[in-house]
Amino acid sequence: MISNIISTDAILLTKKSFGDGHINLCLLTSDMGLIRASAFGGQRLSKRFKGGIEYFQIFEAEIQKNMSQGHPVFNLSCIKKVKHSFTSMPMMMERYVAASYIQEMASLLLNPLEKSGDTPDTYFEIMVNCMEKINASNDRNHILDEVYNLSISLYKNTGFIPHIECADNANAKLCRLENYNSSILEKTPKSFLLLSELYDRP
Repeated sequence: MISNIISTDAILLTKKSFGDGHINLCLLTSDMGLIRASAFGGQRLSKRFKGGIEYFQIFEAEIQKNMSQGHPVFNLSCIKKVKHSFTSMPMMMERYVAASYIQEMASLLLNPLEKSGDTPDTYFEIMVNCMEKINASNDRNHILDEVYNLSISLYKNTGFIPHIECADNANAKLCRLENYNSSILEKTPKSFLLLSELYDRP
């Protein structure tokens, strides 16, 4: 088995515990695009992951890439440092839910489209830019606009929906996202239900 170590900036999209203190991760990276990786011992107190493996952060990750029967297998060896934290995200429900939605949606939408290591860094840059705007905004309509714009951009760029009619109000945007999510993804992101509850109000 051939392996090499790669250092790259990463954003955690989803995580799920398994085994005795381990975590399966979905990461959007600046150098390798979207990858699925394992963090062995990631739930335990450890210097290797101090300050990391948390949502709403950009961290410098050391990732071990192994080739097994022609397929890449990734392990998160350590988090070198947290480069940026979106500290305002958890302080407002609209920001928190909006950021959770776009991260979950990206993990579902990009997964079947991108091969590990072959994705350009544009999606990473788009995600960072959107998170920055959501983190800084206190206006709920502006936050929803950012979520909608990122979702539409991803749908267009991945070729799922090349021609999209723009929606111009909150209810129309939520309806449009729900239609796209349910028709294209295998399942609607769980966070969309809470997002719609927050914004689908008179």
